[in-house]
Amino acid sequence: MWFDKKYDIKEVECRNCHQKVTPILQKNKLKQNFIGQRFTGTEKKYLLVCPYCKAIIG
Repeated sequence: MWFDKKYDIKEVECRNCHQKVTPILQKNKLKQNFIGQRFTGTEKKYLLVCPYCKAIIG
C-alpha cells in the first residue's frame, strides 16, 4: 500500500467535534518550504488531524 494513512497510537479528544479519535499523522509541508531561514526546533514535523472534521488537533 503506497498511500496508507498513518494514525497516531493514542486517542485524544477533538476540540471541534468533541469525539474521541485516533488522529491522522500528516506531514507538515510548511516546515520544508522556508529555505534560508533558521528553525528554532519547536516546529513540528507532523501534524495531528481529526479524521472526521479534518481540524488540526496538535
